[in-house]
Amino acid sequence: MAKVGIKGKAIHSQARETIVNLLKFMRREAENQGPLIPLPNFKKRLVGATNISEFPYRTIQKETEKIRSGESTSFSSPKKKRLRASHKTDFNDGQLETIRAVRLRVRSEAVDAVSVYG
Repeated sequence: MAKVGIKGKAIHSQARETIVNLLKFMRREAENQGPLIPLPNFKKRLVGATNISEFPYRTIQKETEKIRSGESTSFSSPKKKRLRASHKTDFNDGQLETIRAVRLRVRSEAVDAVSVYG
């Protein structure tokens, strides 16, 4: 008999939720004494049993093909979106004028220094 699961390995919440969805689906089929969705409709059965939408199904199917072809070695994990600090600062008109004046003064002092020493 095939080994199911690994003793001592944690099952994360998303996997637990999927297992519960499968369990509910299988119980309903047992009460129905047969498949709720015809067996040839494996895609509909999988989507119904796991309670996922079509998009993750297609993504997993594409990743499976990449693993089979050797293009990839394992399934990817969703990336967390990092909130990055904005480097933009809103200045009011007075502050912008001050910044422009300082830049202009520094630039003119640099030109004067070059003409004196150059």
